[in-house]
Amino acid sequence: MINFPKNSVITANRAYLDFEPLKRYDRYFVVRFKDDIKYIDTKENPLPEDSGQHILLKDEQIELTNKQSREKYPNEHRSIAVYDRQNNQTIILIGDNLSWTASTIAKLYKQNWGVEISFSKP
Repeated sequence: MINFPKNSVITANRAYLDFEPLKRYDRYFVVRFKDDIKYIDTKENPLPEDSGQHILLKDEQIELTNKQSREKYPNEHRSIAVYDRQNNQTIILIGDNLSWTASTIAKLYKQNWGVEISFSKP
């Protein structure tokens, strides 16, 4: 097992969304949402008036409803939808820190996205 420093944030793309290791690492995470995740909305959070370079479309707290996912990670999660102007797409993120702002979650993922793009360049 990898030993991450305390208060680390794990970011990954949607190909990696396995709740069991995320729980085992006991660190915060921000991951791109997979389309097949089953959940219910438990609370809709207000969107900030100024979202900077990110256009925030949705900010909500969710609970996983798939039996296996819920057993592996029963805590509430945060889901935000962000419009990516550069690529003309909507990105949905899931994280486990309920106190961060939606903008913080988007910025954390954007840092990960920059790393992914740098690996994909020839």
